[in-house]
Amino acid sequence: MLVTKGMPRGHLAAIALSYALLLGTSLVLAMTSAGAGTGGLGVTIILLIIIPLFLAASAKAPAKTVELPERRVRIETALSPDAVFVKLAQLKFGKVAPHDVDAGRRVVVLASPVHGMTYGHFYPIFVRGAGAGSIIEVGITPKSIDCRPRVEKALETCAAEIRKALGA
Repeated sequence: MLVTKGMPRGHLAAIALSYALLLGTSLVLAMTSAGAGTGGLGVTIILLIIIPLFLAASAKAPAKTVELPERRVRIETALSPDAVFVKLAQLKFGKVAPHDVDAGRRVVVLASPVHGMTYGHFYPIFVRGAGAGSIIEVGITPKSIDCRPRVEKALETCAAEIRKALGA
């Protein structure tokens, strides 16, 4: 199943409109010209890949306005919220690196780039105090259309790396 919920605002509409225009153009080319239809179809297929890549590359998730998505993992640790926030603001693993930070809200947004079979993800991480320790909530938002198993695996990987970094 494709995951579109949580994509940056307007991306799904842009993809749907672009795809409709591309497919319509391809059909018109195929019906009106004898040999150009295959070329038009080839261009359409290439653009079906390029449009989501362009949208994913231009996606932003500012820490000041990001919200915790429905798909998330909760981690508890004995460390203070400030110590957790400082560690997460510097966390890097694999191709994932900090995208934006908001110290006032204690929010860190990590991002993975477009690579392999994925358009990349944003990982908004919210840190809050809980008694003597902290609660960390890690979410995931795809930068463009993505498959649920890949999104879930990426979230699990991110949560495992956070646990490892915090010693939780």
